[in-house]
Amino acid sequence: MYVWFLALALLPAQGSEGSPDALSWEVGEPAESPLLGYAWDEGDRIPVLRGAQPERISVGEAGANRWTRSYFNFNEGRGARCRDLVDGHRRLGSQGLEWSPGRFGTGVEFSGAESRLGFGPGSAALFSTPSTVSFWLRPLELVDRRNVFEVPGLYRLTLEKDGWLRLVTADGGLNMAATVQVGRWHHVGIVVDGPDYAEVRLILDGEFQARRTSTCLQPDGAQEFVWGNHGGQASARFQLDDLRIDARARTSKELLDVGMGTVSPGPHRLRLDYGERLEELEVWGQVHALPQLSGAALAAGQLRHAKAGDEGLRRVAGHWEFHPADVRPRARTTHPTVHVGGQRIFIYGGEVRDTHGVAWAVTDDTWLYDTAEKSWEQVVGGPAPAPRCHQDAAYSPDHDLVLFPAGWRNDLDPSIQYRDLWCFFPESGRWERRLPKGARLPRTSNSCVVYHPPTRRFLLFLGGRRRVYVYDPLTNELEVNSPFEIVDQDGGESEFSVRGSMMSGFDPNTGLVVLFGGEMGYPDTIFYDQTILYDPARNRCTVLDAPGPSPRVRSAFAYDEKRGHFVLFGGVQDQGSTRNGDLWVFDPRTRAWSSVESSATPTQRGGFYGMAYEPVQDRFFVLCGRHSLAAFLDEAWSLALDPGAEAQATYAFDRAGFGSAQTLYVDTRGGAPASVDWAASSDGGRWGPWRNAADAPVEGRFVQLRITLGGGASVPELVRLGFGASSLPDLDDGQERARFDVAPLEE
Repeated sequence: MYVWFLALALLPAQGSEGSPDALSWEVGEPAESPLLGYAWDEGDRIPVLRGAQPERISVGEAGANRWTRSYFNFNEGRGARCRDLVDGHRRLGSQGLEWSPGRFGTGVEFSGAESRLGFGPGSAALFSTPSTVSFWLRPLELVDRRNVFEVPGLYRLTLEKDGWLRLVTADGGLNMAATVQVGRWHHVGIVVDGPDYAEVRLILDGEFQARRTSTCLQPDGAQEFVWGNHGGQASARFQLDDLRIDARARTSKELLDVGMGTVSPGPHRLRLDYGERLEELEVWGQVHALPQLSGAALAAGQLRHAKAGDEGLRRVAGHWEFHPADVRPRARTTHPTVHVGGQRIFIYGGEVRDTHGVAWAVTDDTWLYDTAEKSWEQVVGGPAPAPRCHQDAAYSPDHDLVLFPAGWRNDLDPSIQYRDLWCFFPESGRWERRLPKGARLPRTSNSCVVYHPPTRRFLLFLGGRRRVYVYDPLTNELEVNSPFEIVDQDGGESEFSVRGSMMSGFDPNTGLVVLFGGEMGYPDTIFYDQTILYDPARNRCTVLDAPGPSPRVRSAFAYDEKRGHFVLFGGVQDQGSTRNGDLWVFDPRTRAWSSVESSATPTQRGGFYGMAYEPVQDRFFVLCGRHSLAAFLDEAWSLALDPGAEAQATYAFDRAGFGSAQTLYVDTRGGAPASVDWAASSDGGRWGPWRNAADAPVEGRFVQLRITLGGGASVPELVRLGFGASSLPDLDDGQERARFDVAPLEE
């Protein structure tokens, strides 16, 4: 079970001069035990509960947070200077660099000649202790020792022909190395800590490599801090992405979390209003004095599947998790993703390179992903389909085979659409070409394939047609149904023909096939947002009037066997660069779409034919895809979806400064009822048993409150909780307010 540990920023009173800046807190998930982490206030660390994956919560712009001094994601994709997202006035000057696909979005590439990227002289403050420099590095060629990065007067990082990534301190006292691989993205962290730069650590891919613990030299502010070429020396050939310089000595785990993109960018605000004044904050047994500000705000607690939004703590229905792997397929898109029983997922082929008119490449490799081990295995040996892309596939548990029909080879001139039909057998890892009896499959791609358990046959929906092709793998027969009937949701006449790149799936509860989206008319393409229900028993299509996701194609789409609905993520919105990153649920019984919020969301992406639901772990898996025209992906993400569960948060504090006559107020949005349990302590150390506030008044100087938000169709949101002698100001419409009695404190 995932547990989120949450802490809040202290908001200064409006209009009060000299108020301190907001506390910056860390929020994380998951954590196996309630260990202490830290908040930061003017350089002082305040202990709070911490999770394993940090996420900033701060007030104001991203550049005002206390940890990151400089951050470059290189998503400009052009120009000679790279913009610092923390300090808008700071730029990295470049020479001889190329923009290329990065680890996330775009990145920069060092050619191995006169290519460099660096700050000008006088930027030594960026690397003052404590500090962490971290970035994604992808070696392209291993040659003689070449500079990757250097802080003159402190250390130098080099890439060598034997695969060593070597860090050498300027005083000569540290010479440590780690092995890297050509063509693989590695996350590199260089951590400096202690007085007089006493400790330097090298961290690679979240694993500590070595440290230097004696006093080192200091950065030379008169020199340029540079990646790549320095002092007339040619650089190594490598790519760079997501460069951060933090005013903090980060741990190995934090670096891995930051590198994997689990840190939410940008500012967040979380507000909890209290009474007239607040003097002390108690966080799990430790008391800290705080400024006496009207409207002070605080929180420390835990919440499953949560994220901080504007002025609210929100339970979210989904949680994404990134799964790194040493061995993985080449980045690709327009490939099928199919769960093939047990804990295995199948992908085949797809586009691995596409620069729209410059160069194309389509692959023919087959991979199986193990959801238990989070590992990849390539299936080799025996005949397989020719390279192709833009085609769906489906699995039959009754026959233990994947049906893969036709497809497109768009890296030839002229391009080819196939009309053959292939079966893949997961148990043996064998491909078999089928020549079906009966009808002949037309040359096609971008079609939908659905397995229909009641008849033990596959249904093929081909773009531009009003007929469904039916394939029986047992008899190897292919039939074509008569044109299907088309009605609207009220039974009246309507219009529809199958479109290219639609999302599709079978719902066993209703016996219907769900179709969504699609495109027609390339190159003047029209994208659709219609939802269609196909009834195989009646050979009828019903066109729904069901508002939902925007028009799109090639989204991750799968049936949730546990909850009886379909889940959609992302997708391609137009022929240009627009991809989506939203999450939706469609319930065939109510015929309604609903949007779903999630945490640690992947970047926008599309290009999938299918998404795999794996029932053993009750998770959805998204494999590979494309973030933009230039950014192909080799990533594996899983989604845990829990739309109906309750949310629970726990808060602890000292209410000595509140006065005696008080009422506890709990405000929520989303129609969520709130219940309160409390536990008291006389010294903030040992706590009494939990008691329900509806049965007994909240009492005790040191109090823990456990707030439970009810589940339901809407997402519950805890907006405020507080003690006060009079009612707190009303919130927006739609709020729910709970009031509980509070016993006066004993003098």
